Amino acid sequence: MRLNESKEVKKTLQKHLGINLTVVNSAKLFLGRLKGVREPEKKRKIIGDLEAIRIEKEAENTPNAGRFLNSLRARHGIGVRVLGDITPERVEITRKTDHVFISMIKKAGIYEEASFLASISQTYAGLDTDQAVGLMVDTRVYGHIVILRAATTSDFMSAEPYEFSFELLKAMAHRIVNEVDGVSRVTYDLSSKLPDTIELEQRFWIE
Repeated sequence: MRLNESKEVKKTLQKHLGINLTVVNSAKLFLGRLKGVREPEKKRKIIGDLEAIRIEKEAENTPNAGRFLNSLRARHGIGVRVLGDITPERVEITRKTDHVFISMIKKAGIYEEASFLASISQTYAGLDTDQAVGLMVDTRVYGHIVILRAATTSDFMSAEPYEFSFELLKAMAHRIVNEVDGVSRVTYDLSSKLPDTIELEQRFWIE
């Protein structure tokens, strides 16, 4: 989940739909199973299987709960945006970077959330496996490299990178490096789909 996303979803559902949502924090379980796993397909299987198990277990103890939908297993969230090892530290860096990125897009008035025909159809921050040198108080340090991704598409079969102004990209990079501990380099993904995918670790399947 994104930074504070669980709280926001619960608040919204309770306020507008009167749904008393139960939020279960299974972070330790997921991180424990994902420790040392770097191969994308193994990550996806672990996340998908654990999602099914946790939801079904909670549903058994919840009156009038509906059945688990298999389609939910295709939603792997931040798990496919942290390249390489998934650790609490790396997840937190990704979440904080994503939060700054999204907040600046919204502030600029160019992000219409949850709109299929929005100018930006999907956006997120990811974390690279490598590190890069940076300077902090005149001292050389090695920090993480984050990847910003914003795609525009009408069908998600193909997509193009959103063309932010260079000034906005510079402002994003400046804020992220200064506000997210452990980040020394910010990149923006200019790849198109195809040949690339919108997500950094994308699975191809036919159902």
